[in-house]
Amino acid sequence: MSSTSGWILDAHLCSAQLEMLVWIVTEQGSVVSFREPWHPTLHVAGSSSDLEHLVEWLSQPELWIRYGLQRYAFERKRPELGSFDTERMLALTLESCATLRALAEHIDARGDHVRYNLYSVDVRAEQQYLTSKRLTIGSPVSLENNHLSLLERDVQRRDWRCCRLEVVLEEVGQGETLCRQPTRVLVTPCDTSGTVTGPQAAFFLQQSSSLQQLEQWFRKYDPDLVLSLRGNTEGFPHLLRYVEAKHTAICLGRNQTPLRQIGQTRILSSYGQVLRSDPQFPLEGRIHIDLSSSFMFREGGLDGLYELARVSATRISDASRKSPGSVISAIQYRVAMEDGVLVPWKKTRPEDTKSAWDLLQSDRGGLYLDSRPGVYANVIELDFASLFPSIIATRNISPETLNCSCCQPAKNTTPLPLHPDEAKKRFQLQQQQWKSASLA
Repeated sequence: MSSTSGWILDAHLCSAQLEMLVWIVTEQGSVVSFREPWHPTLHVAGSSSDLEHLVEWLSQPELWIRYGLQRYAFERKRPELGSFDTERMLALTLESCATLRALAEHIDARGDHVRYNLYSVDVRAEQQYLTSKRLTIGSPVSLENNHLSLLERDVQRRDWRCCRLEVVLEEVGQGETLCRQPTRVLVTPCDTSGTVTGPQAAFFLQQSSSLQQLEQWFRKYDPDLVLSLRGNTEGFPHLLRYVEAKHTAICLGRNQTPLRQIGQTRILSSYGQVLRSDPQFPLEGRIHIDLSSSFMFREGGLDGLYELARVSATRISDASRKSPGSVISAIQYRVAMEDGVLVPWKKTRPEDTKSAWDLLQSDRGGLYLDSRPGVYANVIELDFASLFPSIIATRNISPETLNCSCCQPAKNTTPLPLHPDEAKKRFQLQQQQWKSASLA
């Protein structure tokens, strides 16, 4: 009976999306993997008659097989955070996550987009798996008899092994045939901040054995973290096309899965900016961070990313691609699931109705003016990326400190004046009172 203890480095679905693959750094320093079958569950709420009709419709063999349904059951679940009331729902268990969204869209259309409320659709499978086991990234775990469980003690942790990776591109051809092709791959040992700590290795792709030598370098150095510059944007897409053109494959992960692309490039608009979301190129068993597209890594480094992944139960590589708002949403998902509350899909519940006076007293959000499309000169952008952390650090104001149960409510609850000059006078008066009290 063998037992292994360590901490969770990463967790993700296998390429067939039938199993969850958990990577564990043992106390001895090696990295081992643990596989466990994972079957997602989709919850559907609606009237009893609508749910019964839905079961009859899904029981048709062609639908049952198309969506990989395994079983169904009626359960009572909490649909909202603010209430402890439960609701009778239909729970559909699928064989694979690959058909989850397609099934959800068909059920939604079957109910004319109004009769059914769907839950547990767009929550990441890794987050659902880790939360269901009360685990997260970095959790100390024990692996015994093919069973993964949380350890009640901390484990010994070795230092991270990191490297920088760069795919060098050069222009080839002329005129209409001009294109960029990868010519060599550079890998360099570094620390968690990207500072070089060892000699650089160069692999020239025109040499027939270059891909095998690159794979050997990864197996020998065995990095936990791979930092790239424009890796998801340029490096890996060009390298993958080069490899496919040669009718071969390259394996840079720990389980020797060939390099592949997940998702497609998407163009989206957010707060007046046109943004590009690039596909992912997972290195299974290793964490890949594209420095050019990771706001979180630039602001908080690996320690900050690790903490965000830990509190949200998401992968470090996923946390590196998220915005602050998306990370907060992931934390809310985790808290809801731990409390037994389902996460809604396409949430349609409007904000609670407030009177005009309530809005004046509580809703003091900012006003965003969307600029007109055009070409402008002398444009100034104000970056408030660190505004909220600064408020938390200097004013001790955060979701954890507001209305907390450990402090007595203030006696002076007079609302702050809405006029800026009046509010400034109030602050000055309170500051004078605090100084007088401290001198006394």
